[in-house]
Amino acid sequence: MLAVAGTGRICRLTEIAQAKEEEMENVRIENEKLKVEASTDIRDKILAEIRRVFGSKAQQAIKIASCENNPYADNYDPFRVNLNSDSSRDYGIFQVNELWVKVYGSEFKRSWKKNIETAKKIFDRSGNWKMWYSSWNCHRLG
Repeated sequence: MLAVAGTGRICRLTEIAQAKEEEMENVRIENEKLKVEASTDIRDKILAEIRRVFGSKAQQAIKIASCENNPYADNYDPFRVNLNSDSSRDYGIFQVNELWVKVYGSEFKRSWKKNIETAKKIFDRSGNWKMWYSSWNCHRLG
């Protein structure tokens, strides 16, 4: 009886190990996709998408993204995550707070295009840039 119980446990441990291997492979594949997306021309793609999504407000949106993402460098990190003092997190180009997941879903956390689209929805909802108050000293937009 002990041998049978031991064999069952070994089978279960083997299943768990295989599941972990599959998950690690999925993570590796996803990381490879992200590396391709983060190529040298990503900045130009991001700016073009901001212009497309924000239209007449594009220059203001670019200023917000620059201030939120990294005002001291000429880049836009699509995978940037910041931990806030209240323990919430901000994601991506526009540093969209995770609290917006309840309203717009979680895609903005993983996709820089969805991050831009979500930022536009937040802007449209409020009619101004007040949701990006933490970087006001940089962008000075109302």
